[in-house]
Order: sequence, then C-alpha cells, then structure tokens
Amino acid sequence: MSVHGSFHFRLTNTGNLIGEYLNNIDQAILSESANRISDDAGFAGEYITSWIEDKQAMINYLKIEETSQNVFRLVWTDLDHTPVFEGKATLLEENTIYGHYSNNSLTED
Repeated sequence: MSVHGSFHFRLTNTGNLIGEYLNNIDQAILSESANRISDDAGFAGEYITSWIEDKQAMINYLKIEETSQNVFRLVWTDLDHTPVFEGKATLLEENTIYGHYSNNSLTED
C-alpha cells in the first residue's frame, strides 16, 4: 500500500528533533522524535527516530541532507539500512522544517 503524508520537525537546543506527522493511513496526527547520532549541526545529520504505528513502537534511522539553502532531503531506513520512507522539507520558520514523505520515490516538485 502506498503511504504518503506530511510532517514537521522542530530542532531542539540539544540537536534532537521533535515532530508530528499525518498520512493517508492513520486517522490522527501522531508524534515522532529523533535523537541525533552524528556530529553535524543544524537539521542535517543522522538520527535514530521513533514513532508509534498500529500500537507498536517503530525505530528507524533518519538521514537529513541539505540539498540547497533551507531545502532538505530525508530518508528513513530500517535498522538494516533498507529505505522505508523518503521525504522533502523546507525551513519555513526558525528551527522548524515542514515537508512531505512517501514510501515510494518522490518525484521532483
């Protein structure tokens, strides 16, 4: 089944992420949090992220790359580094990115 949705992440003072997402499967806005595991600064970097899906905790890796000024590419992978979701986001206000994601490859906007 194709999953697509939108999300936002806020960068905390300690470099971690706190956010929410919604998609075409769930009937609610749900939370996601990510702990930074790399030495990068800003949003770019590598994280271990978690959220609840079907009453089960999901733990994945998240890599964020800045592709141009204030535009980001996000890739969520499972613990074996197999891609799960891909997303794109833009910095729209201080320390918060907004974007969309899918379990299919995203086309250029």
